[in-house]
Amino acid sequence: MGSIAMTSADTGLDVHDIQDNAAFAGRAVRDRDVVDEMEGMQRIAHAFVNDPESVLQELVSVAVELCGADSAGISLEKDDRTDEQFYHWVATAGDYNGFLNAVLPRYPSACGVCLERGRPQHFCVRQEFFDIMGIEAPLVTDGILLPWEADGMRGTIFVMAHGRREAFDLNDCRLM
Repeated sequence: MGSIAMTSADTGLDVHDIQDNAAFAGRAVRDRDVVDEMEGMQRIAHAFVNDPESVLQELVSVAVELCGADSAGISLEKDDRTDEQFYHWVATAGDYNGFLNAVLPRYPSACGVCLERGRPQHFCVRQEFFDIMGIEAPLVTDGILLPWEADGMRGTIFVMAHGRREAFDLNDCRLM
């Protein structure tokens, strides 16, 4: 694994630092509807105030809508983690909604690469990864992964496309 990119035919993961990814930076940036963004932020704030238990789910639902993602999710390092059960998906939306509460290993993991680097990452997930995990899921043909840390907890938030190769741009990264 290099400092800028992690590509492995063995794991089926491609993870590239967005800061150093000229191909990602060169994508056409789509205009955003500021009203839609504000409404999305209001929905998240409303959930935070009125139903704090739902705020993470609302966050990924808004991410799907505003970024035009096929799926979104939030991972969290488990308190009682082992190498085999390290990341817990605490919120999911879109095509990956059925993976709510999934638990993934420490390796191979795009989440781990993102947390190690501490910066937004562009990622793709090929069939080899799902074969290793023993699950069936749509491939990730384009994705953005962001690290987060709060109150001693660490994890990632991510948006994914499952067929489009250039679904996201720098505005999506900013919005996330």
